[in-house]
Amino acid sequence: MPVTNFTITNQHDLLLAAAAIGLNGAADYTFTLANDVILAGTIGLNSVSAGQTVTLEGNGHTLLGGFTLNVQAFGAGTLVLNAASTSSGGVNFYGAGTLELARADAAGYGIITLNNSYQLGPPTVLKIDSGAIPVVPIALTGSPFYYAQPNLNEVIDLVGVVAVASFTTVDAGYGLVIPTATGSVVIETLAAPGATFLLTPDGAGGTMVQQTILPVAGFITVAGAAGSTVNVAFASPTLAPQVQAAIAPLNAAVTNGSASSFVLYPGASIPAFPAGNTLEIIAASPGDYTLPTGPGAPTTAFISNLSAPVSMTVTGGDADGQIVLAGGGGLTFTGGLGAGSVFAGGADNAVTLPAGAGRQAIALGDGNNTIRAFNGADTITTGRGSNFVWLGVLGSTVVSVSADTIVGGTASDYVSTSGAATTFLSDAGSTYCGSGAGTVLGGAGSDTISTFFPSTSLIFLGSGNANVYLGGNDTLVTGSGSSTVSSSASSLVFTESGQVTMIMPTGGTTTVVGNPAQTLSVSGDGIGDLVVFGYGAVNYDGYYASGAATVISAGPAVTVRAGFGGGAFIGGSAGGNVMQGTAPGWYNYAFGTALLIGGGNGDTLSGGAGPTVLEPAAGTSTLIGGAFIDELAFRHGVVANSVVQSFDPTYDFIALFGFPAGEAAAALSTAVIAGGNESLTLSDGTHILFQGFTGLTAADFH
Repeated sequence: MPVTNFTITNQHDLLLAAAAIGLNGAADYTFTLANDVILAGTIGLNSVSAGQTVTLEGNGHTLLGGFTLNVQAFGAGTLVLNAASTSSGGVNFYGAGTLELARADAAGYGIITLNNSYQLGPPTVLKIDSGAIPVVPIALTGSPFYYAQPNLNEVIDLVGVVAVASFTTVDAGYGLVIPTATGSVVIETLAAPGATFLLTPDGAGGTMVQQTILPVAGFITVAGAAGSTVNVAFASPTLAPQVQAAIAPLNAAVTNGSASSFVLYPGASIPAFPAGNTLEIIAASPGDYTLPTGPGAPTTAFISNLSAPVSMTVTGGDADGQIVLAGGGGLTFTGGLGAGSVFAGGADNAVTLPAGAGRQAIALGDGNNTIRAFNGADTITTGRGSNFVWLGVLGSTVVSVSADTIVGGTASDYVSTSGAATTFLSDAGSTYCGSGAGTVLGGAGSDTISTFFPSTSLIFLGSGNANVYLGGNDTLVTGSGSSTVSSSASSLVFTESGQVTMIMPTGGTTTVVGNPAQTLSVSGDGIGDLVVFGYGAVNYDGYYASGAATVISAGPAVTVRAGFGGGAFIGGSAGGNVMQGTAPGWYNYAFGTALLIGGGNGDTLSGGAGPTVLEPAAGTSTLIGGAFIDELAFRHGVVANSVVQSFDPTYDFIALFGFPAGEAAAALSTAVIAGGNESLTLSDGTHILFQGFTGLTAADFH
């Protein structure tokens, strides 16, 4: 039979030895002492049903003795202690529910121990009324065997205390100091010095005090009902400002009254609100929640304010503009028809946006997160964990800061990374920007890829065309499609079968290894240096370049027009190389020397507007003097048959390497002049014809 209010009338100093008092509350009632009662041993109070309140009322009388009060509150109701107690055994509060101290001496003089064995269940709440802060320590001891940490599902609710900080720590004297606008409230605790506690509004003008293991560097401030605020711990201080800015319109709506705020406690359900309304739900306990659906569903903001590492499951609603903010534990979110934003501050989170789901702006903290955005057109920002992102049928934007795996969808995506992300670009063509140590795999579409210092990315292009800018110390392997590559740091490029156009670097030194199956083209006006090992044909045009270039062919012919930065250019052994020093038309100042070394039969080597060294290979070649100093270099044993054109003894000279002493004099003594030309034959069989010039002297040899 349900119990209603009743009074125990007893003689003064009545002794109940090892008594057991059972309060099985199926309804609200008060248990009143008519006289002082002496208790001994262990006193057990049974559970109180959810939503019910049972009060132990002293009515001016006292519980006497050294008893221990054990409260088994698995019913999740409220037990109010409003009788003075001289107990030295303390109070042990087990399970879920609320134990309320209505007066400071209601718990006696022993330790108050909160012990919730279920990390995922409803919380154990010690509610302390105004002026009822006990003079004894409070111990938070629940520690489930599957967590090597304090139970974070034990909460102290300070009635009427408004904290002016978001968190506090236990001081060296084991005091838990809660700052307020008029001073501080101090609770003695057995938590270790330095332990961190979150301070959040309880929705009724008080403060919830809850131990946390979450980083407290970042907090999101959420406007609550009646001018209150909720401070949500956000594990990523780098994302916190972005999230705070994103919920600014919601905070403004709650403040001006255009949005209604509702605190969701254990056992409560989401209330019905008029169509078109904006509803803010503050969830104070873990559980599974579905945001409103159906015609006229209200725009809903769901705020999870949990410090324990527990899972929160949320299914999105139908209205656009929804916001889901999970601060403490892992969030499992499944998108609905409504577009909105999803923010998760810590732990491991899972976000799934099925086909047809509304577009979402997603920002996740530093856990290991999984995002399956199958619909697409979403904006995703990951934290500093290890994240997996799978994109969908509409183009999305991803900002990655960690060791993520990002799989492009079937549309054009935009991906930005600053960590060690592995990115698979969409076959529809994507835009990628990275500054970390990522790996990028291009697709069949036309991709645009850019890296920035200090990037050390490894990039593989696909079968699509690509525009690539390398701003870090990256390694690029081109694909079977055509690609244009520019750089500004110390990058390494391996070309594959597709056509490659290399832009002269704007800084650093870029090294390119060509592929036998393709022709490498180089052009541009950069100030950086370039080194090319050409296993295929190379066309180098550095007309405007001020950086130095080195082009070495492994066999095929090269075409070179050196820039005024100069460089070394070695033709291929297949012959037919055409190489020119700095281009005519430039004024002869600030030029680097261009070293042109022929590779085979049929080469043409030309001087330019700056100093040039022309060194022919074996076989026939044409050496053409330029507008400035040219050195015609012949090496002993390389039997050249060269025709020299535009020789000007004012600037040009002949250099012999490895030949015997007196080689120049001997060659001049056997020189042949005919038809306005002069020819020399050297001791190794090299033949040099100076076309249109006669009158060589020893001064022309250096």
